Amino acid sequence: MAVDLSAAASALRESPLVDHGLLKSAGRDELMAAIDRWTRRGLRAHVFIAERGDDLGPWHALWSELRLDEKKDLLLLFNGKAWDARGWGLAPASIHDALRQAESGLHDYFARGLVMALDQLGAAATGTSAPSSARGTPAHDESEPRGSGFGLMTGVAIAVPVAALAWVLRRRKKLGEQRFAEFEKTRLLAEQTYADVMVAAEALSDEGNEEQRRAGELKDRLDRLAREAAQRPTAANDPVLLGKVEQLDNEMAALHSAILQKTKGN
Repeated sequence: MAVDLSAAASALRESPLVDHGLLKSAGRDELMAAIDRWTRRGLRAHVFIAERGDDLGPWHALWSELRLDEKKDLLLLFNGKAWDARGWGLAPASIHDALRQAESGLHDYFARGLVMALDQLGAAATGTSAPSSARGTPAHDESEPRGSGFGLMTGVAIAVPVAALAWVLRRRKKLGEQRFAEFEKTRLLAEQTYADVMVAAEALSDEGNEEQRRAGELKDRLDRLAREAAQRPTAANDPVLLGKVEQLDNEMAALHSAILQKTKGN
């Protein structure tokens, strides 16, 4: 594709994710969710996905075009075959290591690998462990089972509804598993945020007591939601429950940000 840095930069200003056809709709949603998670923690990510096999070299100039910040911003480039990144205060060696660890995700599907890359880079930038997440599955649509073209009409009349019912049940099960995986992914991210708060607060000694107390209260609420989902697995499909977990993660991320501000003040 022709290199138009001005147009590409304009697109990235409107959305942190620009994709030239390599991701499916579900994959874009998954990647946007990961970008949003790191944004809430004060790290902005800009992901530019060029056409398959396109030379990434010229696109490195997007960094200057966007006037990004070395500490707060990340530019991740991908073309379906290769990738590169810059920012979040990371040295080239750290970036190379983070991307290498995320390569396995690309074998599942591109969005999975890009999410893993953001998580590995974010973990390196914050000095924390990469968030644990459920293994994703490609966003393929299941095909409806096809009945045999032979046999009595009565047999066909019975087989078609049964096959349709079986497909519906499998579909519901798969959707339930995906939603539970989303719940677990969000819960584990909140657990990691809680750990970040506690570690950061220890560096403040007595000044971090209030943040630790508040984080403990939020963690208790998170544990109660986890027990509720464990006792009633179908509850994990409830968007209200997932929203509560996301809210707890947001509140703990705000605590972490407040502690970092105090640390800089000292």
